[in-house]
Amino acid sequence: MKNIYKIFFCTFIVWTLVGVLSKVPFLLMYSSQIGDAGIGDYLSVIWHGLRLDIAIAGYLTLLPGLLLMVSLWYRGKVLRYLWHGYFAVTTLLYSLAIVSNLGLYGYWGFPLDNTPLLYVKTSPADALASMTTWQLIMAPLAIILLAAVIFYAFYRMSRSLFHTRRPSTCFSLFTFHF
Repeated sequence: MKNIYKIFFCTFIVWTLVGVLSKVPFLLMYSSQIGDAGIGDYLSVIWHGLRLDIAIAGYLTLLPGLLLMVSLWYRGKVLRYLWHGYFAVTTLLYSLAIVSNLGLYGYWGFPLDNTPLLYVKTSPADALASMTTWQLIMAPLAIILLAAVIFYAFYRMSRSLFHTRRPSTCFSLFTFHF
């Protein structure tokens, strides 16, 4: 039971850290547009965004919390597939949002909202035509790499939930006799 609380809390913390840390490359990439901002200004941006990061982490921790409650009674393959599938999808979407925000802000001058979705929906060919070959290659690689790193953090954190070691047959027999 204690392990379940730990996994739930760590899930929330990891999502919060992903949100906070995603601001760092953004601030570094667009530091020339910010002007002569000091480290205090950068920390202020991160501090003011923390409330949104915590809210998003809360939303993204809701389903894992429900799955953790189910794990009190059932820890079979279905739960493991749901758990890993959820984190595979959410880390991929979150990575897509981070990388898209990094790339589109330079062109559009405002952070990611629903505008790119409307743009891609109305004219997908024009959306891809505005990207260079280098961006077409690097963006998917960055998304996949970032998603893999975040997913690995969740996988390592929850490994104890699904991958408990059972004593070997030899050990079981040994303890049975004594």
